[in-house]
Amino acid sequence: MDTLATIRCLVAAFLLFGSYVTSEDIVDTKVLILGGGISGIAAAKTLHDNGIQDFIILEGDNDIGGRVKSMDFAGSRINLGANWVHFGDTSTNSIWQLKETYNISGRFSDYDDLKILDSTGNNVTDFADVWWELYEHATHSGDFDTLLDRIQRELVPDMSVRSALKIGGWSPMSPIAKVVEYFEHDAEFAEPPDVTSFQSTHAVAEELYAGNGDFFITDSRGFDVIVKNMANEFLEEDDNRLKLNQVVKEIVWNEDDVTVITKNGSIFRAEFALCTFSIGVLENNVVDFVPELPYWKTEEIYQFHMAWFTKIFLKFAEDAEQFWPEEEWMLVADEKRGYYPVWGNLIAPGLLPTSEKMLLIIVTGEESKRIERQPDDDTKEEIMTVLHGLFGDSIPEPTHIHVSKWGTDPLHFGAYSNWPVEVSMESFRRLQAPVGKLYFAGEGTHERYNGYLQGGLLTGQDRANEIIDCIGGNCIEFVVVDKKYGCTYQQATNYDNMATVDDGTCVFNFRGQSSLAVRLEGKATMTVVSTLLLLTSAIY
Repeated sequence: MDTLATIRCLVAAFLLFGSYVTSEDIVDTKVLILGGGISGIAAAKTLHDNGIQDFIILEGDNDIGGRVKSMDFAGSRINLGANWVHFGDTSTNSIWQLKETYNISGRFSDYDDLKILDSTGNNVTDFADVWWELYEHATHSGDFDTLLDRIQRELVPDMSVRSALKIGGWSPMSPIAKVVEYFEHDAEFAEPPDVTSFQSTHAVAEELYAGNGDFFITDSRGFDVIVKNMANEFLEEDDNRLKLNQVVKEIVWNEDDVTVITKNGSIFRAEFALCTFSIGVLENNVVDFVPELPYWKTEEIYQFHMAWFTKIFLKFAEDAEQFWPEEEWMLVADEKRGYYPVWGNLIAPGLLPTSEKMLLIIVTGEESKRIERQPDDDTKEEIMTVLHGLFGDSIPEPTHIHVSKWGTDPLHFGAYSNWPVEVSMESFRRLQAPVGKLYFAGEGTHERYNGYLQGGLLTGQDRANEIIDCIGGNCIEFVVVDKKYGCTYQQATNYDNMATVDDGTCVFNFRGQSSLAVRLEGKATMTVVSTLLLLTSAIY
């Protein structure tokens, strides 16, 4: 490293900590990997497999895994973060292949094995059938498919999932309808349809249930064994290339090298660095970038959402009688949308032993934010009020409760990222692009598997390969294409062929063609659907 670079990082350390350091205090390496989640570990393994051993992984927590994290809970092993292998048991599913390699046990979730109760405990599962049918119709109607095709061909702008559902004829008006929608959408994307991109999430949703669908991990080692086993393939015991409890405070980057200063005063310098921090960390400005990141990167970071997804585990005494339904899933149709709505029976056949007596509650969005910020005793009291309303006052109290708190965790600030409306491929190109010798990876930067474990794995591998290429003299030259705002849709009367970002000013004239406004397949269908809606909303 040159003298100027050394002076820069020594001055930065002095300004941060108010004490002098010497060049001997700086740890030099070829590649710094910031974050020991699946993205960082995948990147390090890619470097190792290509003969590059001179790297250091900095992890802020006391173990690797990131948001793939498990813990012992009342004699059981629970997964606090990632819990499913999504996208099925297919040969193209990289996470499934790792699951097979490491012999991680579990079983496929059965989302049809469910019971729906209203807030007073009445079984309303049969009444929900009409709403499942209407939702299915809305998401597979001709209008819905036509709209998606037109958006993908950039003939009309992207829109929220909520708008697309309305066009398909879906309008949830009762607690039952709302919990059906919540189970179909929010429980997957962790945010309501109103703020989620139709174009992006629908494309992924079509692939989600490939093969046999979602595989729920029950392995007693925890799902984080997938990251730890990968690390064990190239890291030795007590390997000094893995530095735990190193929370990054400042990143000094330029065209020659990258210097990282951690909160405990350690200084690391490398020719290349890979940042795998979550979108939540980048948005919350808990890491200082010197100089500041360029505008074209920060404007993309801030337009993404870091979703809140909270898992609440309840453990009951082994000799307690099971008072909840035998089904794998229980939905609670409360007047307040998203109020403790989704319950998983973790002792359903094929999951945990029946002696475990455990329930899993899934909460997202604004309710997640409220619950994670309040004391667990308050959360337990609210849950018991819900359970008493469902099953009476004679049910036992749980012996243990654990609430995951990814949203309030300063190492993550959220569970996973979600697609906002109108995010382009150029947005992802900018998220992924390096600044100087500082590269970026993580699930939030993947153009397809944004929000999924696959996104973290693949971007870690891809960025590591780009660093390898650059070491070999073939570096990426990222050219910023300045955005020009205007109407970008060719069928609009005011289409601007020079615009790169749509500004919402498009004017469409379909010259008498049927509008894609709320319309189902024909007048007779609309009459039947309207009647069903009125009858159902009158009952529930």
